Amino acid sequence: MDNHSFRTWLSQRTDDQLTQLLRLRPDVAHPLPPTMAALATRLRVHASLARAAAELSALQLAVLEAASAAGAEFEAVSVTAIVEVLTPYGASPESIECALEELEDRALLIQEDASVLLTEVLSTLPPSFHVVGTQDLSWVRAALEELDPKQHSLLNALARADGIGHSKDAALDADPTRPIPRLIEAGLLERADGSHVRLTAAVAAVLRGQPPIPLTPVQPHPSEDAQRLNSTGAAQGLEFCRLVADLIAQLSQQPVALNKDGRLGARSCAGLAKTLADPSATETNIACAITVAASAGLIGTGLTSHVPDPLPSEANYLAATRGADEWLELSAAERYSALIDAWLASPWATWESNRPLETETRHSDLPRHKRLVLAGYPLHTPISTEDARIRALSIRPVLGLNLAPERISGVAEEARLLGLLVPSAQEDAATSIASQAAQNEDFEATLLEIVPAEVDQFIVQGDLTLLVPGPPTPELARELNVCAQVDTPGLASTYRFTEATVRRAFDAGRSESELHEWLAGHSMSELPQALMFLISDVARRHGALRGGAIASYLRCADPEILSALMASPQAAQARLRLIADTVAVSELPLAQVVSLAQQAGFHPAAEDSSGATIDLRPEPARLFAQPQVAKGRREAPEPEVLTRAVAAMRERDNPAPEESGADVTALLTAAVRGGRSVSVTAVNAQGAEITSQVTPVSVAGGRVDARNLATGATVRIPLSRIKNVRMN
Repeated sequence: MDNHSFRTWLSQRTDDQLTQLLRLRPDVAHPLPPTMAALATRLRVHASLARAAAELSALQLAVLEAASAAGAEFEAVSVTAIVEVLTPYGASPESIECALEELEDRALLIQEDASVLLTEVLSTLPPSFHVVGTQDLSWVRAALEELDPKQHSLLNALARADGIGHSKDAALDADPTRPIPRLIEAGLLERADGSHVRLTAAVAAVLRGQPPIPLTPVQPHPSEDAQRLNSTGAAQGLEFCRLVADLIAQLSQQPVALNKDGRLGARSCAGLAKTLADPSATETNIACAITVAASAGLIGTGLTSHVPDPLPSEANYLAATRGADEWLELSAAERYSALIDAWLASPWATWESNRPLETETRHSDLPRHKRLVLAGYPLHTPISTEDARIRALSIRPVLGLNLAPERISGVAEEARLLGLLVPSAQEDAATSIASQAAQNEDFEATLLEIVPAEVDQFIVQGDLTLLVPGPPTPELARELNVCAQVDTPGLASTYRFTEATVRRAFDAGRSESELHEWLAGHSMSELPQALMFLISDVARRHGALRGGAIASYLRCADPEILSALMASPQAAQARLRLIADTVAVSELPLAQVVSLAQQAGFHPAAEDSSGATIDLRPEPARLFAQPQVAKGRREAPEPEVLTRAVAAMRERDNPAPEESGADVTALLTAAVRGGRSVSVTAVNAQGAEITSQVTPVSVAGGRVDARNLATGATVRIPLSRIKNVRMN
């Protein structure tokens, strides 16, 4: 079908059908096509057709192959002819008709009174790729085991040459004892013409190591409680959110210096895991958290503000961004949703290296493979990784061809960490979120249903712990991280008070009365005496020394305490000198003096000019530049925008005839598939045009090999010399 006929067909589609087309082929909608002619051209561009083919299911691809086998690339064929090709492989007429409608919605096949297949579509598929005939490969493997080494070598050579080879033994009267006639007799080769043979689809699949591709994915019945799976997945997802929050907090206090080549050190993840001292903070989990947080724009690499001493401020670091502060203020469901989106768009394969964010581990096709792996796991039904791979091949065969087992295992492991897959024995089950993410659907509403509501109250227990019976609000989490430490993470997390955590709260500017008041205001139970005594005891010893800027000073109502500090080795390091029995001054910053006094066993409090306690904690380290957030699959514009775009194309549509020839390579490749003869007009070395009647045998390497119908000889014509091709 030429461009003019194709454009005419597009013009006859309804507005709803055109809007659906732009939604299913979003790449042609960026930018929005101004005219129907522009849309027709974009739809037939090789790159766009390749993207569309990669999204097709096994049944849809099988329908395309069956239509091609029936001659739909050259003339209209009936649905019955397509059904006859696929019926032996278990496809029902109803499913075939449904697939035909879906292909027409994508403008890959045109149905009017009969079906017409665009000649460019199958040319975008990988060489020697077939779906039809690859459902049962056991007989091929058995037949290959019976071959001698010479026959094996011949088949492997054909597989390396795109499955087509030239041989005089392809003739009908060739010696039947020769290897090629014997392979033809065994069904492992098929005769293209009197001088060429090609591998059958099944043999090519086995030699490539391709597993059988079912025309429809197996749909096991859900055998697990959906609510339990979703709750378990949400709990794990919130645990991953906590890990990312802990990572941000650590990088805010101590950013990780990069090597001179701009890469993270080989032991960076190990160092972070040791510092965080959390059972879930393994090196593998830390690496995943780094790549997901980087994809979400929460952390990045580069020059950093507020670099703590003694790190050099001019160096590059892995540090948190200002976007991390915004993320920390979101609700639990919003934080979880942002990390899922970031993981789906992340191009880094962390399982390939012990250094996250490595250039060698960045793969542009990984985001699409992640969605495909998730699609391979049926909703709420545990299956093995191998069964998930077979399902993925059936759902997206073209995309699944390059989906190595190692990548499936790596993606599945990260999906478990984010709570998208829930392990069950040696199998995994997909949650509702995973199923919606695989289909590129909006899952925020589902997240709000399965993520427990946030709480701003807790239960204080007598063993200096408190229980938070759900995800804490950002404000509650922020205060708890100041005055306590996580003891047992989870949906119902436990925090523990220690002398060090209470002192940290006082160092952050909280007073004894403020801490008592805040705890009483959020506790659902009476505060135990043990906690009250701990707070009072730390408060009594905290702040006996008072410090201010001289650069800084220390003052104390008790001269003996100040004398004891002056007698310590840290007094010299702090460059302290007495100016009165109760006052000492230093030329060092107050934060440094207070830190040295703490090392000497004292607990000074910082104050402002009015004597009020102030927070001496350093400003969190932040990158100067906000890194670019990783983006997932390009989406179609909003429906209202598409509707207006279709109306605009209608207004500008010019029904005048348009001369446009079909793609030469696509026509020749279609002739190879259908065994059709064509008329080729080419320019020879002297610049003269020569028209020949030929039957193309193969198109590869910028040239076409064809059999001349007049002489019977095989000729090779460079594609660059061909001016025109017409079907006979």
